[in-house]
Amino acid sequence: MITVVPGGGDFPHARFLERGAPLNMAVNGKRFLSAMTLATPALAIALGAGLAPVAAQGNQTNFESADWFEREIGEGVVWRNYEFDNLFGVRQSVSYIKADLNNPLVSIELPFLQGSTQRTSTLVPNQVPDALGAVNGTYFATGGHNTYLRIDDTEIPYMPRTKGTWGHHGALGQDTSDNWSILEMPTTGNEWDDNTTHPNIMANGPLLLLNGSIATTQINSAGGTHCTGRHPRTAVGITGDNQIILLTVDGRTNRSTGMTCVETATVLQWLGALDAVNMDGGGTTTMWVGGEPASGVVNYPSDGSGERVTANAIAIVSDPADPAEWDARLLSMTFDNIVAPEDTQTVTLVYENIGTETWTAGDTRLVTSRPTEDPSDIAHSSWVSTSEPATMTPATVAPGQSATFSFTVEAPDTENTLSFTQFFMLTHDGIGRIGPNDARARFQMTVIPETPAGDSFLVEPRVGGQNYNWYSDHPDFANSTVTSGASGATSGIGSRWTSSFFSHASVGLRTAQWRPNFSETGIYHVSVSWANTASERRNPIGYYVDHAGGRDTVMIDQTAPGDTWYSLGVYTFNEGQSDNGRVIITNEYTDLSGNMWAGPVRFILLEDEGPTNARNWTLYE
Repeated sequence: MITVVPGGGDFPHARFLERGAPLNMAVNGKRFLSAMTLATPALAIALGAGLAPVAAQGNQTNFESADWFEREIGEGVVWRNYEFDNLFGVRQSVSYIKADLNNPLVSIELPFLQGSTQRTSTLVPNQVPDALGAVNGTYFATGGHNTYLRIDDTEIPYMPRTKGTWGHHGALGQDTSDNWSILEMPTTGNEWDDNTTHPNIMANGPLLLLNGSIATTQINSAGGTHCTGRHPRTAVGITGDNQIILLTVDGRTNRSTGMTCVETATVLQWLGALDAVNMDGGGTTTMWVGGEPASGVVNYPSDGSGERVTANAIAIVSDPADPAEWDARLLSMTFDNIVAPEDTQTVTLVYENIGTETWTAGDTRLVTSRPTEDPSDIAHSSWVSTSEPATMTPATVAPGQSATFSFTVEAPDTENTLSFTQFFMLTHDGIGRIGPNDARARFQMTVIPETPAGDSFLVEPRVGGQNYNWYSDHPDFANSTVTSGASGATSGIGSRWTSSFFSHASVGLRTAQWRPNFSETGIYHVSVSWANTASERRNPIGYYVDHAGGRDTVMIDQTAPGDTWYSLGVYTFNEGQSDNGRVIITNEYTDLSGNMWAGPVRFILLEDEGPTNARNWTLYE
């Protein structure tokens, strides 16, 4: 059972629809196989999530016309967020806090630690108890920050720099008249030491915007994939009318890819920033809003364990905002994210009424969204309608009380592994959506069918495993003690793993292969597995299946729960051992710091004959 607390780092990951997986059909009750032409991976992903393919929408109109969730969190301070199905051609989750520096109640604080680190959600409320919102700060090492930091005219000693000059090109600074701005590092002399007009300086880089234009020279100086790759990002900008923008962009998950530096700078331009600087990103990217669930973390940090630590932060202080008449906070959402075909389960959503008006079951409803009130593929006959799952209990919810919506969903009957995504939102008649962005009530159900019957064998990657002599890998793979707990796998033998960071100069292409000696020509169902405890698993991981009809490429999300089998499809393999009868795992489709895991591969004989030139098979019953 999964309980999703909105804004936290732990949430169920959607998976790709596995290319080549069998589809369920029946003709006169007969079970048979037929070859099929496969969809492209991009289309397969869209279909697997229950989404229609969409054209690229990465433009300012799309950005500004989005149905942004917005909440005033303080006098002169607003928090907004939205999850885009397609921004710059990919999924993006964008959050920002905008504070009016012209408002005398608004101030900025720079909480920091010298020689140590903490999570943003701990550091900020500990050091700035009246803070309303914040983001993580600068680059850091184990012993503390490693960029320039000046607080109240005192330089805070920093660790040796781990970035080039570009890593401290810019800064958020406050001058002696209490004016905040984005600064450019002096190009001569002693860099930031030569700035004598700003008692508070938090340096980082590269600069993203200067005088309204993208800082191309500074961005290009970063080199490598730091700026050209799509990663989680944190940035800070200042607008022409003296507003500060604290921006986070999530990444490295299937719900948000992340942005390049130029894309991040473009978003800041759309928000009105004239000058902006890049802060620490990746797993450290965190947005905190006081009073919200999950310790106030309102974005989705990329690490499975939640937000990483940081050495400092940027915090916004003001008087708390007056409550809105109609407002809600999603406290929790409970469900099972892995089920069998035709299973039913109960989903429970709990909302808190944080407005000033009372809700009633007659005017406050939970409905499907994206698009609004669209019939759901997983609706159960017990629903109020195909787009409204349940009525609210209790029937009246006063301010400060909680409303519960419990309802049944039904998994479709399928023989291939599929992921279904359904969004929900809370609405009030005559008002529209109230409370959180609908993307926060995101239900994800992965349907995994039973394994087809038939003769089977495993190829495992460690000594002591089944047919381990049919496995080989790149010399830089390493042993791990974690073992897949999937049915039939040998316990206690461990796994093999390597880096998933393809473009890193010291990594490059790494592959492993499972090359069985098939006892007979036939049609086989191929599945893969990995240990659920395997660390830093990444998405997507590429698998090649070389078979009698050629090669197929299948993308698998290894962030999905382990200790189970994931289908690569149904293929014809010829008797004996050859390069046309193997499975290869590769990191060439993954450009993320993390790990790629080689666990057991299972081959199940379905039929003992079949055309040897068929590229792929679809299983029918």
